[in-house]
Amino acid sequence: MMRSVIILALMMGVGVGVRLYHHWVMPVRIHTPEPVVAAVASANYQLLIQVSGAVLQPGVYAVAPSARLLDVVKAAGGVLPEGDVSGLNFANRVTDGQHIMIPYRQSTARSGSGPVSINTASASELESVPGIGPAMAQRIVAYRAEHGGYSSLQELTRVPGIGKKKLNRIKVYIRM
Repeated sequence: MMRSVIILALMMGVGVGVRLYHHWVMPVRIHTPEPVVAAVASANYQLLIQVSGAVLQPGVYAVAPSARLLDVVKAAGGVLPEGDVSGLNFANRVTDGQHIMIPYRQSTARSGSGPVSINTASASELESVPGIGPAMAQRIVAYRAEHGGYSSLQELTRVPGIGKKKLNRIKVYIRM
């Protein structure tokens, strides 16, 4: 019995010794990677906005991230007297890479000689297109003002109420 106790004590002593050896002599190394630093926008971060159409100085302008359409139009020298701002919301925020098209005023008398430009026509001019009423014309102008113009006729399908069928019916009467 005494022999068992001595063996047990010896084994416990060896176990404690090995544990202490690993703890003090061979510390466990935990590899911690360097902290990842998130990219933080600096104070001079700018949005690039293209302005074209009826402005004094069309071009690409760098503006603050908090800029609104009004700020960009001011940077471009302002709207020309022949500019049509009836469909624009100058309080809208702008986004990086946006293209803002300030349309020219068109004569309200339609000669019927050609298609209506979806990027420059007023709401009343759009109403001259068969299949476009006052509400639809307002939505087309509002979408144009919010997104900086249309890049293709197909983009009209993003306007509520214009699907592929309606676009196919009106596309002979409209142009970019």
